[in-house]
Amino acid sequence: MPLSFRTIDVTGYPVSYRETGELGAPKLALLGGFPSSSHQ
Repeated sequence: MPLSFRTIDVTGYPVSYRETGELGAPKLALLGGFPSSSHQ
């Protein structure tokens, strides 16, 4: 499955996230860590 890197605007702040999986499948959100850990 392809991995997508996306950014959305939340009340004026850009929020980056990654997503993968099948359309319509249950969602799971993992929050926390440091911004640099996404690239390490």
